Amino acid sequence: MSQSDANSRAPRTKIFDHLNNLLGVEGVQIAKQVAQHAIDGEREESLKLLQAYDAKLGGVSLHWFEEKRQLGVYRSLFYVLLPLKYSNAPQHDSRRIIYSSGVYLEELIKRMVRLNIFDKLRDTNNKLPLGVLVRKVKKYVPVDIANELEWLSQRVHNYAKHAYNFELEPDPPEHYFDLDEAIAVYLIARKLGLELESISGKTHEQLMME
Repeated sequence: MSQSDANSRAPRTKIFDHLNNLLGVEGVQIAKQVAQHAIDGEREESLKLLQAYDAKLGGVSLHWFEEKRQLGVYRSLFYVLLPLKYSNAPQHDSRRIIYSSGVYLEELIKRMVRLNIFDKLRDTNNKLPLGVLVRKVKKYVPVDIANELEWLSQRVHNYAKHAYNFELEPDPPEHYFDLDEAIAVYLIARKLGLELESISGKTHEQLMME
């Protein structure tokens, strides 16, 4: 990878490559189908398809939010659900879906690593970045998971969080991230989250209480 590639937003081909590596062809197909249903105004079909696949992955997922439960570390995933359930144009919320997926990983990693006093001060109002947390958790997780987290933080999440000047590009896109890319990133975060939860040794119930 060249230095310029390392400092640029991941192209959609790479996002789907990473999804395919983690969840296979089915994951890629689900992301694209969910997005297309949503864009076509078929919100119920879109959400039902994603919730069914989410439940198949296991753990806490979007179908849990239909019930009154404490959300804990999963709270940010509720903001993945909202545009898919209520928005008439969810493609305008792609950035929020990606950002919220990253926040879920941030909150999970915070339960896995020891934060020093400076980190805790920095984390006032949840301002400790995903990249910092990934560097702290790397020694606790397998290399492949660490690499996926690092890629997601550097090449996707940072751009969803900070990049707002793409209208200055020679051929600016209508949306910085397409909806199918956002759903793909959500599924990537879900898979990585399941791996982290397993390593943490904490139950879903414990994580929902924190």
